[in-house]
Amino acid sequence: MLAQRYPPESTAFRSVTAGLMASLIASIVVLAETLGATTMREVEFGTWLRLGDYVIPLVALVDGLSVSISVFAALLTALVARFSRTYMHREAGFVRFYLLLGLFATGTQLVALAGALELFFAGWELIGIASAFFIGFFHERTEPVRSSLAAFATYRFADAGLLVATVTTFELLGSARFSAFANVGSLPEAEITVLALLFLLSAMAKSAQLPFSGWLPRAMEGPTPSSALFYGAVSIHAGLFLLLRVWPVLEPSPVARTVGVAVGLCTGVYAASMARVQADAKGALAHATLAQVGLILAEICLGWTRLALVHPLTRKPMAWEAPLPADLAALIEQLRAMRASAAR
Repeated sequence: MLAQRYPPESTAFRSVTAGLMASLIASIVVLAETLGATTMREVEFGTWLRLGDYVIPLVALVDGLSVSISVFAALLTALVARFSRTYMHREAGFVRFYLLLGLFATGTQLVALAGALELFFAGWELIGIASAFFIGFFHERTEPVRSSLAAFATYRFADAGLLVATVTTFELLGSARFSAFANVGSLPEAEITVLALLFLLSAMAKSAQLPFSGWLPRAMEGPTPSSALFYGAVSIHAGLFLLLRVWPVLEPSPVARTVGVAVGLCTGVYAASMARVQADAKGALAHATLAQVGLILAEICLGWTRLALVHPLTRKPMAWEAPLPADLAALIEQLRAMRASAAR
């Protein structure tokens, strides 16, 4: 593609889908091996980078949390890849779409399985880059480009918070591995609170919590498959997964947890109110998802971590999400009748 030589649609689809299916199968195998395990396990792959005394390890963390997110993300990404072959057929950016899909899938697996904050940050960045390009996918129009820049600017804020939190973790604990958080109890309360607030700030921006909620409805400017996957399922939950992973830091900080509960509940009320008055389906979906994410943030900060992990997998439409406006329902029925008539 860099040489302006684009492969056929079938080649792009088969190549990326093969990688996604391999990822899904590998995740299921790891899930089968970890069933019943009660402790986390680090899998070492050597050193990624060494700068003096600072070492970035290539280490994977395998436990129930990481494997659950890995399987969830791999399954949804593979389903979207299969659906998009028909939806994106003959679209000018077909190959670009699948390239970004593969990039996004790589980022989600890094985030799910990273054993250190540096690797987590690499996956976090890949998700942000792919998401920004998806939002601005139809770059021939002005509005998608503006929406992409707005989302990218918010992502950079989240990235800065996570980067500062990573450096702070290394300075305080001597390592940025997630396993090092077992020693967080030896730190003064003020340092734990600062570290927890940094992680919370990063998660709020990445998961579109107030006051960073404005970018999510605008993110629906991208192709429908990417909107469904990234902003309705996987990407919007990346910040919440970060909080679940750094729970040993968040748990002993009542200040950070109180802030998280307040932000989550306020976001939920705001998004639920906005969802009731949206004139378009995508806007209603964006705010409905945002309300659920706000509730999950509150659940995490209340200490209901198991419920927060299960919530995204079992979410059902709430009462204010379910009904369609009468004119929209009539239009859908009319389109179905036209389609059936054309088929006959």
